Amino acid sequence: MSHKSPTFKLTAFNCPYCNAFAHINWFPLFYANGGMQVTKAHAAICSHCRKLSYWLESSSSPESKTGFGKMIYPSIKSTPLAHPDMPPEIRVDYDEARNIMQDSPRGSAALLRLCVQKLCKYLGEPGKNINDDIKSLVKKGLPIEIQQALDIVRVIGNNAVHPGELSSQDVQQVSATLFELINQIVEDTIARPKKLASLFSSLPATALAGIANRDGGP
Repeated sequence: MSHKSPTFKLTAFNCPYCNAFAHINWFPLFYANGGMQVTKAHAAICSHCRKLSYWLESSSSPESKTGFGKMIYPSIKSTPLAHPDMPPEIRVDYDEARNIMQDSPRGSAALLRLCVQKLCKYLGEPGKNINDDIKSLVKKGLPIEIQQALDIVRVIGNNAVHPGELSSQDVQQVSATLFELINQIVEDTIARPKKLASLFSSLPATALAGIANRDGGP
């Protein structure tokens, strides 16, 4: 099952404590001031580990059923760790994006766009223009699913830092999924080919020679 990051008022996600994908129960917090007064603070309890996370609602709108808010406790990073085969120079930006995700979803999305730019360069492209790099990779046989994942991160990363393109709520909701996409891109373009190459090289020498003769023959 894919990782679902904690999101304000969402009724199921991966718990920031136990990481289990579980049902989440929400309730508002009150304070006594000549009576019970509702606040903008909310608590969410994980049905798996029964631990509480605390959230602060920062805005709401008539068209939104959940409003917008962020987790203020715990300060546990709620996005997936970098893929083990992610190149170190890309992991640095990925980890920084994780570190600032809660406080700056826009900055996080922009850093993940940079990860895509560096991934394209790692895969042999110039790394100067992401759009041109993706086009070149497609011509070289890049699967449509990976092209779409690259373009999703590219476009959202661009729009996140341009006024009026995406609201803060939109950015927070989509930024969390970008981490999964980056890891999927690494899996399909780096990890899987490396595993296949390792398995192929472990074949008996006679089999490798026969394959080489077959493919080099008439």
